[in-house]
Amino acid sequence: MAAMTHPYVEETPGVCGGYPVIRGTRTPVRVVVEIFEQTESIDATLEYFDWLEQEQVRGALDYYREYPERVEEDRRTEHEARLALMARSQARRERPRTGA
Repeated sequence: MAAMTHPYVEETPGVCGGYPVIRGTRTPVRVVVEIFEQTESIDATLEYFDWLEQEQVRGALDYYREYPERVEEDRRTEHEARLALMARSQARRERPRTGA
């Protein structure tokens, strides 16, 4: 876990893998960044995260600019987990069915 203090972002062991989330929520910074990258708009990002305030979204984006390596690590970890889950799911579908 990164050892830093940020007004809008926190990292807590056991919450979202210990990766950065919006303070007081379980909203990962990586997801806010991904939506902002897709929409290129604070307003559109706020529509997606209607439970967040503008300052929180801007804070998450500021955090990403300050600590990109931490957020990118979370993105890689999430991507790898998604690929592993898809592979397990595919393997189950390909198993021969037995039974009555």
